[in-house]
Amino acid sequence: MLTSTAIPRRIGPQMRRAIDYVAAHPGCAKIDVARYTLPYALGYNNAWAYGPVNRAIAAGLIIAGQGRGNAYSLRVPSDPAATTPTPGPNPRP
Repeated sequence: MLTSTAIPRRIGPQMRRAIDYVAAHPGCAKIDVARYTLPYALGYNNAWAYGPVNRAIAAGLIIAGQGRGNAYSLRVPSDPAATTPTPGPNPRP
């Protein structure tokens, strides 16, 4: 019988590169990670370029917070600044 702890996470090479980039550059934008992870796909097929980043966000390996404008501010969960939420454009008092 398998438990949920016995099943390892499947992290591919592109997701690993995305996580490593965000760990080295906390607060970076999603486009920066996509350019680093799959530089040949950006502009040609943006959905393919953003795929590893979106999968890592969905898996909880990268935390996406409010950035400038429409951009995300990406951090890894072990980053101390990632635990404090980034206020939006109109924070409540």
